[in-house]
Amino acid sequence: MDWLFKRMPHHVAFLVLAIVLFSTGCASRYQVMSDYRDLIRDNHPDRVNRSTTVLFLVDGLSHAVLSREITRNPRGNLATYFQTAPAGTIPSAFTLFPSETYPGITTLLTGLPVDEHGVSGNRMLIDGRQVDFERPQPAKELEAQLWDKTVFARLAKENRVGVSLSYNFTTQASAALGPDIRAGIAYARERYDRVDERTLRSLEILLNRAGTHHWPDFVFVHLVGLDAVSHNLGPDSSEASRYLRWLDGALAPTFMRLQLAESEGHSVRTILTADHGFEPITTSIDLRTAARFYLRKFDDYFTPVVAPRYAALHLKTPLASVALRSVLRPLSKLPLFDGIAIRDGDGIRYESRKVRLEIAIRSGSCASSNYEIYAFDLLNAKAITGNFVCPETLEYDNRGKMERIIASQLAAYFHAKGAPEAVIFAAAGVSFVKDGAGQHGGLSVREMEVPLLIRNARYVTHRGSALPLRRVLSDITSVSGKGAGFSPAVIQEGSPTAIPVRRQLAFGTPSGMDWLRAEIDPSSEVKRWDSSVEPGISVEYLEKWSRNWGWLGQYQLSFAQFRAKNASLASDTASSTQRFTQHRFGFGPLYRFHDGLGFHVLLGAGQHFFAVPGEAQAAWVLSRRFIPQLSIGSPFRLLTLPIGDLQGLAEFTALFPQGSEAIASRTGYRESLMVSFDQSVRTWDVLSWFAGIEHERIPYRTGQMSQVSAKIGVGYRIVF
Repeated sequence: MDWLFKRMPHHVAFLVLAIVLFSTGCASRYQVMSDYRDLIRDNHPDRVNRSTTVLFLVDGLSHAVLSREITRNPRGNLATYFQTAPAGTIPSAFTLFPSETYPGITTLLTGLPVDEHGVSGNRMLIDGRQVDFERPQPAKELEAQLWDKTVFARLAKENRVGVSLSYNFTTQASAALGPDIRAGIAYARERYDRVDERTLRSLEILLNRAGTHHWPDFVFVHLVGLDAVSHNLGPDSSEASRYLRWLDGALAPTFMRLQLAESEGHSVRTILTADHGFEPITTSIDLRTAARFYLRKFDDYFTPVVAPRYAALHLKTPLASVALRSVLRPLSKLPLFDGIAIRDGDGIRYESRKVRLEIAIRSGSCASSNYEIYAFDLLNAKAITGNFVCPETLEYDNRGKMERIIASQLAAYFHAKGAPEAVIFAAAGVSFVKDGAGQHGGLSVREMEVPLLIRNARYVTHRGSALPLRRVLSDITSVSGKGAGFSPAVIQEGSPTAIPVRRQLAFGTPSGMDWLRAEIDPSSEVKRWDSSVEPGISVEYLEKWSRNWGWLGQYQLSFAQFRAKNASLASDTASSTQRFTQHRFGFGPLYRFHDGLGFHVLLGAGQHFFAVPGEAQAAWVLSRRFIPQLSIGSPFRLLTLPIGDLQGLAEFTALFPQGSEAIASRTGYRESLMVSFDQSVRTWDVLSWFAGIEHERIPYRTGQMSQVSAKIGVGYRIVF
């Protein structure tokens, strides 16, 4: 799903998002609970509910991707909670054509085929104008298409309660997420984990604060982050795998709460599925440019509605099906195209590299449609259906055969109001939109097959057949008994819910000015002042053992150039510029109370500048010995802003300078305070701008040295 202007430049998307969301309000994670409490108090004060269905829709999660991740992590929360079978046997469903977010979720929530609910694409022609549901302007039109058709409307008519934790699909829900400026900005900044975290946190608050007997009858949870990562970096990318692992951990508190409700006797049915899969993209083309090159009159013939993996072609002037096929067939034979589907009289003709179908349509009386279809396989010269059958017959008895699924889906698509005269499909790995490493919308298995995980419920299908997505809610039946019961050991302890991954590698450029003051001989009041420009680099590695504990390693290299400022020492060797290199390192454990506060203890060593007394040697020289040091620091969050986080780090270090005649055995110290402004670059990577001040004191046998440093710099943190 290209939610919130994905194809717009990021700075434009950010500004438009801010204007739209600020103008409509700002929701907190407690809004759904607050609205739900008011609803129960005002309309259902005596309501007692003993059954709840929770539907998790992970946008863009393909069956292949989830199968791979569960194989890699068979003890993960998803595998454990849904008690999945061995690898390769995860239940599946198939979405509709086009395999896009708005048609898919509309079909899921209404239980209707595309020709009945009317949302035939993320983009479609309505009364001769193109409407893009991914933008905020057509929200009212989407609501009109969904009105009185969704599960929320049916529940309301039965005096029951449905809650929608979705930013897009809230029509007639009893309580729903409202416009959320923080979520919108997080999405624009590509912090997709924060968007989903806010959604899941809203769900946790609802489940924990509403008594189990007051839970809703139905809860819809729409998680959008994996879709965005898969679009940007590809469904098979390591980033998509990491995001799915983070989501597996982030679901742990919710799964535990649902299990607790089961142990209390509340009937909980849980479903996890998706609206579509993904096709990895290796080649992107501009459809109009390519079509004009091979078909010069393309613009004269068609008004195209272009999606990433297909294009709906609306004729500007009527054209016979035979002529239309002769016009498009040369184009469809090109390597960048997979095939075409054309309205052929009262039927449809579909031609691709692997499947060629002739589909006849006639009026009929069926459960979900007013027509019947007959499908013939042109490649194998055999009938797919023995006679005219209802479309749902092919849907239910698809036997895992794509030609049966394609026939039922194309029949519904071309039977929809405002359907085009033809559709042209992109080849595998090809996108008609020059954006992203992953796309969807076509008829391939990877785009149409989605997982279907269920707990305390079952579906009855024909042997070997995948369930159509539109039947997920209507065909569910409870399993007798209370389910597996509550067991804290079922859900993994320490699963990350706020920090998505366990390792971070940070690079920085701490540079600034140093001012040093040395009292070499207090009895003679000889003092020395120096200043230095000090560029440097720093490297930091963090690895977490659990949700709270981990370890931290730091290394810093500084280049100092000193020049004496004390005129009385102008004749000494210190009058010339001194250039030195400093090293500092440390490692030790860390503990994070939560995302905004923690502490660490580091044991390490460092090289320092010292004043060596002597008539001709009152110069700053580098001690070749490393001085042991022990640091205690506390990172903390100062402020969360729409464009980034303001972070702080306070640190105190004890220095133990031993082994030099010039240096006293007394302990020195260093104290520092750093402030940084962190901006997300990708889903987890962070760009930091930091500044701070540091004070250090080293005792001598005859005096002391103080150093004050002011530093600024830029850093980049990689999370993996």
